[in-house]
Amino acid sequence: MGHAHRTPDTVAMNWIGRQAWRFVRDFVRFGGRRMAVAAILVGLGGMAEGVGILLLVPLLVLLTGTGEVGGWIGDLTGSLLGVLASQSRLMSLALLLGVFAMSMAARSAIILARDVMLARLQIGFVEAQRLAITRGLAATSWETINRLSHARLAHLMSADIQRCGVAATFTLQCGVALVMLTAQLGLAFLLSPELAGLSLALLGASALLLGPFLLRAHANGLNASQGQFTLTRDTGQFLGGLKQAFSHNREQAFVLQVQDTLEALRQNQLDFVWQRTGSRMALTAMAAAIAGVALLVGHGVLGLAPAVLMTLLLVLARTAGPATQIQQGALQLVHALPAYDLVRALEAELAAAARPPCPPTAALPLPHFAPVIFERVRFSHLAADRSDEDAAQGVRDLDLYLEPGSFVGVSGPSGAGKTTFADLLSGLYPPGSGRIVVGGQILAGATARVWRDRIAYVPQDPFLLHDTVRHNLLWSAPDASEAQLWDALAIAGADDLVRRLPQGLDTLVGERGARVSGGERQRLALASAILRRPELLILDEATSAVDTRTEDEILGRLRAAFPKALIVIVAHRAESLSRCDRVLTFDRGRLVRASDPWKTSAPARPVP
Repeated sequence: MGHAHRTPDTVAMNWIGRQAWRFVRDFVRFGGRRMAVAAILVGLGGMAEGVGILLLVPLLVLLTGTGEVGGWIGDLTGSLLGVLASQSRLMSLALLLGVFAMSMAARSAIILARDVMLARLQIGFVEAQRLAITRGLAATSWETINRLSHARLAHLMSADIQRCGVAATFTLQCGVALVMLTAQLGLAFLLSPELAGLSLALLGASALLLGPFLLRAHANGLNASQGQFTLTRDTGQFLGGLKQAFSHNREQAFVLQVQDTLEALRQNQLDFVWQRTGSRMALTAMAAAIAGVALLVGHGVLGLAPAVLMTLLLVLARTAGPATQIQQGALQLVHALPAYDLVRALEAELAAAARPPCPPTAALPLPHFAPVIFERVRFSHLAADRSDEDAAQGVRDLDLYLEPGSFVGVSGPSGAGKTTFADLLSGLYPPGSGRIVVGGQILAGATARVWRDRIAYVPQDPFLLHDTVRHNLLWSAPDASEAQLWDALAIAGADDLVRRLPQGLDTLVGERGARVSGGERQRLALASAILRRPELLILDEATSAVDTRTEDEILGRLRAAFPKALIVIVAHRAESLSRCDRVLTFDRGRLVRASDPWKTSAPARPVP
């Protein structure tokens, strides 16, 4: 029955509270011992500040010459002044100021150590989130990565994780402010329990004003995550389609699209600024009211001594700073929670699709230059609950025998299953049913990892790092010598190209190889693949951007350089396939023709 009376705002606040608790829990777990050390430093800083504030009472008594101060603080003040009774008033004042200065110096040293430790925690937490996603990507299946949006990954790894860092910063600030507020309220209770209790009750009542602001801040955080993701996606589309947009005079359409997204983000940010400012103004007004009430009650009702009342008012005034920090930090934390939820969701998604660990010893010795056999292999990119047999979404019922030392062409219309076949051959995808056998072993798990160490794959649009030619070549074979680099470039027909570059091997190729042409980029990628000395070389439209004569020369040199390797070329041009020993033609996921004198399948062989 109690749940029936819960308002939507109450439900939302409970949900936000659970999210905040999960974030704080994860952050504390990450911090471990360092978080405990930081907490100790925060506590010591609060104690040092409390000692300094308490010293103000004897200082004020000594300066003003006021009468007795009641309570324990009066006893402490009397004892301290009694110790200094043999000294002149000026000397007593100097000694008290010296002790006060030392307490403030100790507090400053503690705060420095505290802030350095807190900064390490915040920076480390952000790095840990990025590293967790990077490791998750490296450990998951290729099929999962292939489904992920690049814009989503780029946005999470930059904007969303950075907002998690903001949440961590403000969580730490809230923790520090909470300790300081507790210390100051503790001092207030020591000075006057009645007045401190009244002030605390009023401060608690003012905290109720924060609820609506938290709800709006969370909504703003959701809108910010969505808007920033849209901006990342639109920017990527703009850069990717810039050439086509300019050729069609449609570049302004991209500008208008980004402009609309930026306007929505601007309005969202302004709304959040209004919330922070409005909540801070409300708290400031409440703090002024609390101070006024404390002054009236302390002087008119409780009759506190001037030195105690002045010190107490100073303590209460100082609570406004930590209270404001807690309020602003809570808003920033709630605003950033949607970003943390998105990061955690991606981590969970990657963990669910992670490949099982395969120790190197799990694979049996894999013979070199072994045949590859496909036995009734099926693979579909469709969801598990769909059964559209005619959809061009993979390969079906594939029986095939591939001999080492052969040159195999793969053809067929777009979507026929050519690239899926190449991905299965390289061990990127496990078959949905059937099996792939290499050298008498099933291509899976640790065997697949051993197999991928022996292959090289060159796609139609190869990826080049924003680095030098040398670094791009060595990326696939870090131990290659200078002579091996030039040999690979010569086989790929790229040696003259590199010699013409301003700095030769040390020339920057630009982002994704933008400073070289498409054909030159393909030849550099092919040279990088050649350095692996592969037993299986897959060329997926990898020479489509070079002319047929140059392609024919490159393929001839490849056959001569790797006579025992299995070379598979996916191509549409008849000229590209003319050098092949056999040509496999796919249509709608099926192997419909194999123009070669060999059988398209071989009898099943014993597999361990």
